[in-house]
Amino acid sequence: MQINIFSGGRRIAFALGFIIACLAALFAFLVSDTRPVEAVVYSIEMKQPVKRAAGCNYNDDSTRQSVGTVYEWFDVDVVFCFRSIKLEDGQYIPYTNPSGEWMAGQSYSDEVDKYERDFIREFVIPSADRIEAATIARENVHRVFLYSMLAFAGAAVAVWIITYILGWIVRGFLGVPRGQDFRPPQL
Repeated sequence: MQINIFSGGRRIAFALGFIIACLAALFAFLVSDTRPVEAVVYSIEMKQPVKRAAGCNYNDDSTRQSVGTVYEWFDVDVVFCFRSIKLEDGQYIPYTNPSGEWMAGQSYSDEVDKYERDFIREFVIPSADRIEAATIARENVHRVFLYSMLAFAGAAVAVWIITYILGWIVRGFLGVPRGQDFRPPQL
């Protein structure tokens, strides 16, 4: 009984390809199953409407983060920048007291803390911002899925090329013609 190394090589290449395909599918499933988190930053200033912002001044402003607010199929990470005001004796965070008057307090005072917590609890992300965040989240999921499929295709091509080159080298040393598994009998 002769051992057919080429048949064994093809089986090994098929098994490697199957393992790579399973890993790519698992990766694509795990990545697409995670809920993307998109950050939306809002600026809260005294006597001004709440508006989107590019970022916060972390040195002066009071910032709060609301993590994991679920809208549709994704999470939104909302950052609130409570803008400070400069008074004679330092930076203060404006807030409203229970009667609706504007006051100013230190960023970690009880009054400012209560105002910020109440504001975040009552805040609703505007629909335009939700739509924009959903669009960004969908694009991220599609991009990750595409990259995982490209990685799978690249790995499959690499396995095929390595198998072909190894087969070509072994056939050359053993004198086996291409398309056959054994050397033809010599007369």
